[in-house]
Amino acid sequence: TVDAARLLMTPLHRDAPPSTEDRTRARQHLLDALVSSDPQLRGQAALALAAVGAHDDSDVEPLRPLLATEPDVGVRLSLARVLLSRSTTREEARHALDVLMSTDHGMTGLQAAVVLAPLGDENAIALLQQRCLSDQASLRRVAARSLARDAMRPGDVRPLLHDAEMAVRIQAAGGILAAAAMRAS
Repeated sequence: TVDAARLLMTPLHRDAPPSTEDRTRARQHLLDALVSSDPQLRGQAALALAAVGAHDDSDVEPLRPLLATEPDVGVRLSLARVLLSRSTTREEARHALDVLMSTDHGMTGLQAAVVLAPLGDENAIALLQQRCLSDQASLRRVAARSLARDAMRPGDVRPLLHDAEMAVRIQAAGGILAAAAMRAS
């Protein structure tokens, strides 16, 4: 049902936006799911809201208190992504992402850095650089792609083109190529 609600909020074609009634019902369903006792359902609802983006301030106001009280780091990450898109909640979202970067040393903290790196956040860029040296290939892979493409620092990931893990080499190369394409356009 969460995915169905997300689809009801997504325009199928730029000339055919969802109806106000569909959007309102779908939004309410996602907001109701965010207070479920099931963290998996909360996470899916937060991801759905992040995917469709905030329509206006009424879409994000109910999320503000949830960001401060959500115990699941993955759900908190998704809530922060939604709130980062609005000027009225941007600072709260940045703070939540900073906290995730400093307290979660796994993929969620790294994903918080991925969100902040395109904004030029120096702490996020430093974390991406640090994770490029991780002994975990999954962290190196994500960090390499984001450092090259999102932070526009392709030179920093060149050493990873010789990484022992093929997936890391692929992501480093893809990030470097994406950065070059972005600079060319």
